[in-house]
Amino acid sequence: MWCNGCASRPIWFPQKIRPRATSKTIEGPPPPGNTMRRFALAAAILVSTLAHAQSQRQPDRFETYRRATISIGRVIDAGNGPKFSTIGSGVIVSTDPRHAVLITAKHVVFDPRSGNIPDVVNIRIPHGDSASADDLGIPVQLIANHKNVWQSLPDGSDIAAVPLPNLSKYGRVTYAISVDDFATDDDLYPGASVMVFGYPAILGEDFLTAPLARGGLVSWVDPTGPLFKRFLIDSNIVNGNSGGPVFHERSGMSRSGGMSMTDSPAAFLGIVVANAAERAAVFDGQMNPVNAVDPQTGHVSQMFARVLSIGGIGIVEPASKVRKLVDQFIGKDGR
Repeated sequence: MWCNGCASRPIWFPQKIRPRATSKTIEGPPPPGNTMRRFALAAAILVSTLAHAQSQRQPDRFETYRRATISIGRVIDAGNGPKFSTIGSGVIVSTDPRHAVLITAKHVVFDPRSGNIPDVVNIRIPHGDSASADDLGIPVQLIANHKNVWQSLPDGSDIAAVPLPNLSKYGRVTYAISVDDFATDDDLYPGASVMVFGYPAILGEDFLTAPLARGGLVSWVDPTGPLFKRFLIDSNIVNGNSGGPVFHERSGMSRSGGMSMTDSPAAFLGIVVANAAERAAVFDGQMNPVNAVDPQTGHVSQMFARVLSIGGIGIVEPASKVRKLVDQFIGKDGR
């Protein structure tokens, strides 16, 4: 792992091996002694075996995707000690076991319109039962030697590639989404089931030690190029979801209704970059319009607010653009 001048260099992702919990049964003639004592001992062993099996929790089919989804935030101190404050989501994408990069929405790390131009952000990786809201994450430098170390596409897409820092704080194994799991024509169509992972900031940090999973469906794709242009999903997208991954939840059925032969439970569709919003007038408690006065001109006008998450519609940058950015950042040959 690296950050020597924060040049984009690869990190190594070793293979994750998780043994399955097993139990053994030994049969034979009962030894002499008290029958009830033997029964109690056998029951105690059985309970111990079951407890051990339960403690060795088997990963579910979405665990890799969930644990590759990270939270991006800042460390703030409001007088009661430093706390991690979520500003967005991201996902680790790998081209092979030695090359990976953090992908997020560009406006999470660079948004001049809102004044969000940080030199550094912190990232936090979900790491099982030991995850804590007190975890401040790992700092990630965004600017070095007065230059951005993150990259974006020249076409203005709202996605960014950020070099990963040393992640050894979270253990030897780092989860990542493989480019082999990126969507194909058979995954992206109106009505396709989706799973969205992210860290909606409205919940508070106690609920954000692991990403929230939300279901939904693809509600619209551009007929002139579904895989290459932004599309819409019907899911409850709110602030903090920006930069999080969207997956097609494969059900074993193909787009045409036939059987789909694949070992992957999901396909990566893209990155959440925005939700639907509308302009709404602001009123006081007596339902009187609230006005604002321009301090320079004295002009009085009614105040309006931007209401987010209208209809639960989310806007997604497609996986094809993410792949293009990953190849640009890492290199098609992995250099």
